[in-house]
Amino acid sequence: MSAARIQDILRNDARLGRLAKQAEKLAAVERALRRELPEALGQVVSVCNLRDGHLIVAAQDGPAAAKLRQLVQTLGDRLRAQVPEITAIHVKVQASSPFNPLQRKHISLGEGAGEALLQLASELPASDLKRAVQRLGRRAQPSSKDKQETFEGVKPKRNQ
Repeated sequence: MSAARIQDILRNDARLGRLAKQAEKLAAVERALRRELPEALGQVVSVCNLRDGHLIVAAQDGPAAAKLRQLVQTLGDRLRAQVPEITAIHVKVQASSPFNPLQRKHISLGEGAGEALLQLASELPASDLKRAVQRLGRRAQPSSKDKQETFEGVKPKRNQ
């Protein structure tokens, strides 16, 4: 959909038009807010809403919110010069979604599991399941570079 088509839709629908104007206003307030803040702090805050003169600002974490709260009085004076309708600033902490620890977690099968999976695969009829079990079994098998034999009294040679 082209930008011109979207503009036509926004102009022809009163509710969408009001929403678009509010979004533009919030974007302008956020730009003004970021100009007034130190760069590092400006990167971790965002404007949530401006309603009845109350500007609601979200900080990415507690320390950023604390710093923002320290600056509220001065910041309010500076922002009012650019956006006169601001009468109060409220700072909230924006809870970010937690990271997924499974993305970094390395899970491996125990000793003998690869052989057991390959044995199971050999007993299955030809199917997607058989191929998947075979792949899993092959991945579980330690490669020759992973195998390290140790001999009593002999230290492994270190790469230099």
